[in-house]
Amino acid sequence: MFVQKCRKCSKNFRWTTIVTSLLKGLGHPIECLNCNTKYYMKMVYRVIITVLIPLPILFHNFLYEIFKSYSSLFYIIWIFIIIVLFPFFVRYDTKEI
Repeated sequence: MFVQKCRKCSKNFRWTTIVTSLLKGLGHPIECLNCNTKYYMKMVYRVIITVLIPLPILFHNFLYEIFKSYSSLFYIIWIFIIIVLFPFFVRYDTKEI
């Protein structure tokens, strides 16, 4: 559960760089600050994020029964947790997929 390293120079990517990549769009590449190699998010992680973000919406009625008027707050916290943990699980590759 570590932030990925560059394959050429072994320098860790910054957490903020990966989060910025997520917020700009799932297809947005990141660039190594040391050797300027571009990395693209692997397709499997794009699919996982695309499924995880709207997941609570599918269970809105169930969540509303549990949290009542706090279901919107739960959804905001859910997205925040995904964004915070995202850089530790996602992997990038040098080839655009």
